Amino acid sequence: MTEQMAEQMTEPTADAMAEPMAEQMAEQMKGDGRLLDPLVRRWTAIGVAVAVAGFWMLGTLGRPWRILAVPNAATQNFFDIQANSLLHGRLNVPRGSLGVEEFITPRGSYMYFGIFPAVLRVPFRVLFHGLDGRLTLLSCLAAVVVIGVATARLTRRAQRQLGRTGGGAGPLSYRWYALIAAAPTLFSPFLYLASRSMVYHEAIAWGCAGALWGVDAAQQWWFGRRHRDVLFMALGAIVAINSRPSVGLIPVLMLVMFAGLLALRRAWRPAFVAFVVAAAAVVTYSAVNFSRFRLLWGAPARYQQSYQILPELRAAAAFTDDSLFSLRYIPTTVARYFDPLPRFMQPTRLFPFVEFVDPPTGAASTPMHFWHSGSIFTSAPVLAMLALVGVVWVVRRGGAVWRAAAAAAGLAALTTLGFWAVWHRYLVDFVPLVVILAAPGLWLVLDALGRRPRWIRLASAAVVAGLLAVALLGQVGLSLWSRL
Repeated sequence: MTEQMAEQMTEPTADAMAEPMAEQMAEQMKGDGRLLDPLVRRWTAIGVAVAVAGFWMLGTLGRPWRILAVPNAATQNFFDIQANSLLHGRLNVPRGSLGVEEFITPRGSYMYFGIFPAVLRVPFRVLFHGLDGRLTLLSCLAAVVVIGVATARLTRRAQRQLGRTGGGAGPLSYRWYALIAAAPTLFSPFLYLASRSMVYHEAIAWGCAGALWGVDAAQQWWFGRRHRDVLFMALGAIVAINSRPSVGLIPVLMLVMFAGLLALRRAWRPAFVAFVVAAAAVVTYSAVNFSRFRLLWGAPARYQQSYQILPELRAAAAFTDDSLFSLRYIPTTVARYFDPLPRFMQPTRLFPFVEFVDPPTGAASTPMHFWHSGSIFTSAPVLAMLALVGVVWVVRRGGAVWRAAAAAAGLAALTTLGFWAVWHRYLVDFVPLVVILAAPGLWLVLDALGRRPRWIRLASAAVVAGLLAVALLGQVGLSLWSRL
């Protein structure tokens, strides 16, 4: 009887979807405390294992035993250097240890990357020796696990809120979670992070992982109001913003929106909790950043060693008043990152049967740096199309929870779009936005296909399989090409 009542409450009517109290009661009746029931957890674990294996194999070029191999990139040990400084009670690092990425200030030399991946290394430096530069891939694999689980939880919550079972497939719908958990890693630009074990890729990986973790935990808290949910959403927000501030802003912005909405409803206590958690995450980042650069946010480009070497960086710093961010970059970055045509990819007879070229960038009116980069529609075509479907649902019937998550992810994306450089790895910043919107979009599409003739369903499955193959081979190809 309880299950029937819950199903009725989650019917996709405009009133039920728009009313937050209906959302909350439906989620609680459906047992949001055990969001991933045993069958879903089993298939999620399978999907996470496949994603980890794929990322691991690409990261080691098919030699998984070399996960702790001697580093082959000069930027692989930055977090180890920072962890060693933390163990000695300081933030500054030895001068000359970070190469062109070093920021030399009047108070010492610093790295500008978020501090969380360095904190992860502290126990390893205490317990083990000789692992400098060897932990980057292992750290990224841990981020893959977090992303897979968080994606499954967000998708499961969307499924319950929509009252969908995947076109009437019943228990068969549980098997979707193997694909759901693996998709953000294997069928998106996230897989490109396995191309090289570098500090840049690790920071992005944990920024995305923390963002999705924080969004899931914030939604869980919204429905449950439990003390442990406060701890989880605080950890997610802190991990995200202290790994990569751009994408890491997503949980913080979402919590600020929650605080404002709750205050309008005169729910003062939960509003205060949401605001304090968001503020705590920002304070942890700003405290570290101020200790480094005497700035609450960002880093002064003139202190960076590459500033002395790269004329394009000096031109961009002059253009943006030393910040490297400007709204005037957005037209160019949007045109590149959201290009629907595969201009950067062409077929070849050699595995993985694609090779990459840099398309013409056009006459940019602003000083920018371009390197090989695809677009979100060619790097994650299935997720991007599901996200477009999800946009319609979020706007029309999504309710406060999904609208806040989508709006926060969209606002955070502006920091990447406003940056002076265009690189393929920066596409990964859009993965949380795409995942958040694709979660409800998946069930809407499956439900629509469930009412179509069998031949349409089979044809659709073939198209999706082809697009997933293109996404996978494209990222593998670009990863291998970038090693040349």
